[in-house]
Amino acid sequence: MYLTVDIGNSTISSGIFKDNTLKSAWSQPSNKVEILHHFYSYLVEHLLQHRLSPYDINHCILSSVHPENTPIVIQILEEHNIHYTLFNRAKFSKLPIHIPNIQEIGADIVANTLGAHQHYRGDKIIIDFGTAMTITGLSKEGTLLGVNICPGINTSITALTGATQLLHEVPIELPKNALGDTTTTAIQNGIVKGYIGMIKYALKDIEAEYHSNFQCILTGGQCQIMAPLLGLPCIIDRYLPLKGLHCFALQLDSQ
Repeated sequence: MYLTVDIGNSTISSGIFKDNTLKSAWSQPSNKVEILHHFYSYLVEHLLQHRLSPYDINHCILSSVHPENTPIVIQILEEHNIHYTLFNRAKFSKLPIHIPNIQEIGADIVANTLGAHQHYRGDKIIIDFGTAMTITGLSKEGTLLGVNICPGINTSITALTGATQLLHEVPIELPKNALGDTTTTAIQNGIVKGYIGMIKYALKDIEAEYHSNFQCILTGGQCQIMAPLLGLPCIIDRYLPLKGLHCFALQLDSQ
């Protein structure tokens, strides 16, 4: 049985894999207090749902884009004798995907591409709705074609409302009218529709350059909210990076 942990900028996603199946997955805020108080208790809670214990964990694969929180999670794993491996640039050259510029790529993006390469066919575009939104191209042969990065949707909303006195946080919803008639619908038209337009333009631009129809895969915190708003054929895979880390765990065991 494997534990996979993806430490992001805002959340930590964790998953339990048994018999090559994701049995349970959960997310928690990625801040020191939440990690110290809840990381291990969440793990035990989800293990108990499947009549398992931490002693059943063979290996933990840990990926992180948050250097300050990484040692906190490692300390918890070590305190409970859970053997772990860091998924980092030192491991990337051994993966079944080709990464042209290893020094410029994040572990979260590589985990996404590895999961997509193992579970889906054809040329793929992976859109990860996180603190930063990433749009990653992956060829059917397993070559990482490149990445676009911009602020995540919630990041943009928070930045806008935090820098202005009279604007407030709004839900990620699609207004009926092209122009907003309230503060809420005005922000939603500007940001939510703006992101929809940006994503559609990016997909069209990428397909034109590579002369291929790309399969669109959505992951990350807002993927289920954004999928119906995009109006595009796409696959929703909320825990794609955890699947990528699991693929890496299987590869380690086969060596």
